Amino acid sequence: MKETDDMLMDCQSSRFTAAAPIPPEPEQSLVSIVIVAYHNEANVLPCLASIDRESLCKVEVVVVDNSTNDLTARQVEGFIKTHPCLRVVLLPQKTNVGFARGCNLGADAAKGEFLLFLNPDTVLKNDAPSLMKNFLNNHPEAGLVGPQILNPDGKIVKTCRSLPDCIRIFLDMTGLDRLFGAYRLLHFSHRETRRVDQVIGAAFFVRTALFFEMGGFDERFFIYFEEVDFCKRLLNAGLQVWFYPKARVEHIAGASTESVDHVSDMVAQLRRSRLLYFKKHFPLWACLVLAAENRVEGIAKSIFLAFLHGLTKQPLHREKARGFRRVALCPKYSP
Repeated sequence: MKETDDMLMDCQSSRFTAAAPIPPEPEQSLVSIVIVAYHNEANVLPCLASIDRESLCKVEVVVVDNSTNDLTARQVEGFIKTHPCLRVVLLPQKTNVGFARGCNLGADAAKGEFLLFLNPDTVLKNDAPSLMKNFLNNHPEAGLVGPQILNPDGKIVKTCRSLPDCIRIFLDMTGLDRLFGAYRLLHFSHRETRRVDQVIGAAFFVRTALFFEMGGFDERFFIYFEEVDFCKRLLNAGLQVWFYPKARVEHIAGASTESVDHVSDMVAQLRRSRLLYFKKHFPLWACLVLAAENRVEGIAKSIFLAFLHGLTKQPLHREKARGFRRVALCPKYSP
């Protein structure tokens, strides 16, 4: 995780610092779909095919490939050759620059009036780009909009959340939020259009000019909480975040981050990003409370998952236990 550690310690890139840069003149009505991939050779083609099949408005695609091999890039290159009518730009990276920086790099290369940040393990189920573009055009007070997210079996995933605080994080990590729904909004059916605090970063639609005005994603968030931070800053600026279920996207959650090879790092990284979010938006006492919550969660869940691994011999349980052990023992999860 040294690469991740370095990214979190660095300041944001010069492209997104201090005074917001002046973006290039966008192409009117064009939707630029930014996809940041990391070893997604198994699912990037269905994602691209769905964009080509479902999008009725003008779209382009920018794929930022953070993979450590060329398998994903080769899949994208093959798609480009067989789909010449869809503009697809491939930006392979020499190292894994992280999700937030990858999104910013994709936005740099985009030419559209609108940006749709889309995970590579997603599939458009309808003309979501047009629907969300029209929604923003009809709601000038809206800063961004997110679609309804579906599982591969067609079930609605309840992805909208309240902004986190110490109490909501406690409810979430203990499982009590399943009863109260204070953080994950589990009592909201996700079938109606409504204002929310945050939408999931797997599908995230915003005007390009506003994205640049807000300074893009904070690149100190290597992965996780970059969209929470963006929503928080947007709300602080007096704009609104909306959930729009007429636009629908299927999501295979965790295709890149929850594999056995990566889950230990991702368990730890989520807690680090959460603490970084608190350092940025809360006073020191709240950061200390969250650090204590992280530590207790790390101890409890590492013991429980180690016990589960002993019973089931499942590698995923073993790797998750390792991730939570790092959270429990490592000083990086304290202010």
